[in-house]
Amino acid sequence: MRLTLFPFALNGALAMSIVSCSAFASSRLAIATNPIAACPVAMVAVAPSQFSTGALCIDRTEVTVAAYRACVAAGVCDPPAKQAEAGWFSSRREQLLWSSFCNASRSDRDSHPINCINHYEARTYCRYRGARLPTSVEWELAAFGAPTQRRLYPWGDAPPDTTRVNACGAECSHALASKGVAWGDKGIASDRWPSTAPVGSFPKGASAYGALDMLGNVWEWTDNTSHATSAAEVYRGRGWSDPSPSQSTLGEGPKNMRVPDLGFRCALDH
Repeated sequence: MRLTLFPFALNGALAMSIVSCSAFASSRLAIATNPIAACPVAMVAVAPSQFSTGALCIDRTEVTVAAYRACVAAGVCDPPAKQAEAGWFSSRREQLLWSSFCNASRSDRDSHPINCINHYEARTYCRYRGARLPTSVEWELAAFGAPTQRRLYPWGDAPPDTTRVNACGAECSHALASKGVAWGDKGIASDRWPSTAPVGSFPKGASAYGALDMLGNVWEWTDNTSHATSAAEVYRGRGWSDPSPSQSTLGEGPKNMRVPDLGFRCALDH
């Protein structure tokens, strides 16, 4: 099993092997649509390609804490976890440390992405909205464009900077150091957000289709397994704990994993 980069090891032994739905405050999909793309207003249209089965709507941003709580209030979704769960935690202390970054435990994080959410919970939420998780290929199209016009990064070919992506710069490194974790690079410029940022905080990082935070903030679950019993799934993007976002945007982990830089967005066929 391959696991992507998450700095969840106090002793510096990192579990890392990189393999290169939006802020709905209401409890249902918005009825209003974009008259041009025929997508719900909080989603963007992704043009079909030879690698997709048709046109697609995908959330403009990652699913927020507030949107997920609406699903809980409707009695469909389970309450969001307030602690991280992953196989590589070496101690209860380490688990509690990273659990402090789970947004559901914070009263000031309604507009931030829901994190510490597993694949099953993400899939249930999207189904509640009449949507689904995107496949890895669909996510790739929404982020980088069609293969014949593929960008190096969602926003273009310019390298990542603090105006385009929420990653682990000085602010994140100092926050982690205060908890006893040596991680990141204090010499990298600050993007102002020690962990997650409110969704859509980096509009200069938008993809060609207008999707935001496809790189940075949180990694995102996708749905690719043909058998429900498969224990692992692919996630895409990069997260706030990554000190050096790159073009490598694909990882794999157990479906029951809950970590603070992993969330999701939803997709809809149209």
